Amino acid sequence: MKKTISINIAGLVFNIEEDGYLILKKYLDEIKAIFSSEEGVNEMLEDIEARIAELFHEKLNDSKQVITELDVTEVMEIMGRPTDYKVDGDESNDSNQNFQEENINEKTSKRLYRDEENATIGGVCAGLGHYVQVDPVIIRILFVLMVILGGSGILVYIILWAVIPEAKTTAQKLQMRGQPVNLDNIKDYVSGFSKDAKSGANRAAGSIKKSVNKSGSVISSILKILGKFIGAGFLIGGVIAIVLISIVFFGDSDLVSFTASSLGNNLNTFFDVLYPSGSSLMNFWSLFIIILFPLLAITSLGLKLLFNYKGKMKAPSLGGLIIWIVAICLFSYSSIELGMQFKSDYELEEEITNYSDSLTNLNLVINYKGNNIYNVDETEFWEVHDYFFIDDDKIEIGLPSFRVLRDSTIQDYKVTLIKISNGRTTKLALDNAKNIDYKPVFKNDSLIVPSVYSFSKDHKIRGQHVTLEIRVPLDKSVTLPETHKEMIFDIKATHSLDYDDFDHRTTWISSEGGMMCSNCILD
Repeated sequence: MKKTISINIAGLVFNIEEDGYLILKKYLDEIKAIFSSEEGVNEMLEDIEARIAELFHEKLNDSKQVITELDVTEVMEIMGRPTDYKVDGDESNDSNQNFQEENINEKTSKRLYRDEENATIGGVCAGLGHYVQVDPVIIRILFVLMVILGGSGILVYIILWAVIPEAKTTAQKLQMRGQPVNLDNIKDYVSGFSKDAKSGANRAAGSIKKSVNKSGSVISSILKILGKFIGAGFLIGGVIAIVLISIVFFGDSDLVSFTASSLGNNLNTFFDVLYPSGSSLMNFWSLFIIILFPLLAITSLGLKLLFNYKGKMKAPSLGGLIIWIVAICLFSYSSIELGMQFKSDYELEEEITNYSDSLTNLNLVINYKGNNIYNVDETEFWEVHDYFFIDDDKIEIGLPSFRVLRDSTIQDYKVTLIKISNGRTTKLALDNAKNIDYKPVFKNDSLIVPSVYSFSKDHKIRGQHVTLEIRVPLDKSVTLPETHKEMIFDIKATHSLDYDDFDHRTTWISSEGGMMCSNCILD
């Protein structure tokens, strides 16, 4: 029968034989005395005790609950003798060599841990690099490729972050590197770390890691990795957006088309025909700055989130903010001035009368320029704006609006050309309307109308528009061109229509019940 003692080592409680306890206590006291002058001695002792506790725990099972004197001796052989570090010079080296040869059979099993000391995000890639003996950069590249190609890299990283423990103690860090956990290696590791810390090489990184570890929150860790991916998104999205707006503002309109036809060389051409003379260039650059600077801010934020950039950007940011605010003020003022150019409007009507009085069916023929598609709404108002072109000296817009109405108060067709425009004053609006060039022509029983109208660039874009109104007396008709089959319209017809069958010219008769299609294909 032997006396046992209950001891606490590294937070674990063990029952140990009294003889073994005395040997262990002497062993630890010798280690403490030998390494008392070493930097980081407390951390070294904690790691040694943690390793001893781990080795003791491996020797216990259901049938064995007490640490024996033999167990203590075996653990001491694994850890190394403190007396090996008392001798200086060659004797010490010989002793250490003999000690290492004696313990060559110790199993040096490598374990997988997260390496927070060399981490970029959570230390997963650095830990995997130690485990498979591959440069962590290669593993990081593989994770990035997984994200780009399939998107699974984020989920895999988070799972590994959650299941792989962090290497916190010196013993764990040695196991992570596949090194035996003994006095020799613990001393070398702690001494090396102390020298690195003293030189300041890892001081800043260590401080950050400790603060993160103290927070210890899984949520904060997840937010950290999410911040990296959000930063990457901001960076990539910002760069793409900057390239796109550069193309829009300075590139050829064939690359970024605003309408079915060309606006000119770039957006500056459009500003030139929209804003009052002398202010178009200022507004062009103001709008560019208004859009560009927030994108630059987003891109900069992405860089900071992705690479943890802590540089001071106060002066450039403040200067950029001032320029941005000035650009907003200038553009806002000019936009208000532009709105004033549309304050008044004027409709100039011209009746077209040179057609035969005996005409009973008016044939509408459109002389097309560009690709145009009708659009008809419930007010029987036909219009399309599918053509816009800025020439050297004029602006062309198409298609004019066509309004076909039943009128029981007249005996002959009434064709009216309505020119509409805005201006800062009524006089300017009238002047803009007069400047619109649009000339429908009667030829026999046909009304030939151009598909576009135009006006001088000097008159700017001021809401110019042309409407051709055709009033049809009772029992007379109007024939529409074949292209109207693509219309979407709501017309008060006398019978149900299948609009998909409008693949030919159709004739509409003015009757008491409304406009009646005489040759539409019925179900």
